[in-house]
Amino acid sequence: MKRLINNTLLIFFLAASHQAFSQLATLDNSNSSVSFVTTKVQDIQEVMRFDRLSGEISDEGQVEIQIEATSVNTAIAIRDDRMKEHLFEVAQFPEISVLADIDVANLPEQTGMVQIPATLQILGMKHGVELNLLVSVTEEQILVVSAEPVLVNAGELGLAKGLDTLGQLAGGIWIGQSVPVSFALTFNLVE
Repeated sequence: MKRLINNTLLIFFLAASHQAFSQLATLDNSNSSVSFVTTKVQDIQEVMRFDRLSGEISDEGQVEIQIEATSVNTAIAIRDDRMKEHLFEVAQFPEISVLADIDVANLPEQTGMVQIPATLQILGMKHGVELNLLVSVTEEQILVVSAEPVLVNAGELGLAKGLDTLGQLAGGIWIGQSVPVSFALTFNLVE
């Protein structure tokens, strides 16, 4: 098994140095998830998610992930519609993007921790975030899981006004601006 993993890493090194492939891996939406926890009325937490993701890792180690904001799933249809319109403004900004660069040479041989800076693009604005990841490399896939939730602040991302509107539409309730986001991403290696 170790030989197969080492062969996979060799493919990564060759691809990165010789640009043999346009893509190293593509995101598998059916085996990936991005979820977040909201807090309202001081102590009520709810788990929400996005249902449609896409993305790729290029042969140069560039990672791009698109989250379809229109696929937000809160388990309540009217709340989904309100979040799409007032929070994510999907008519103008249908996608949320995450961009990062990985150093292929420093990927773990099997499983290991990796810390990388990334850029979150939401509502047309870019914001830097630090990602602490657990990465597992197999002969067919790269699995990436958040080792700890990424805390995002609605005010810093331009989402505070949308949250205020959502709170008013829900009867004047308080909605917390700090949101932990977790993810599990499966990238299938391109042959």
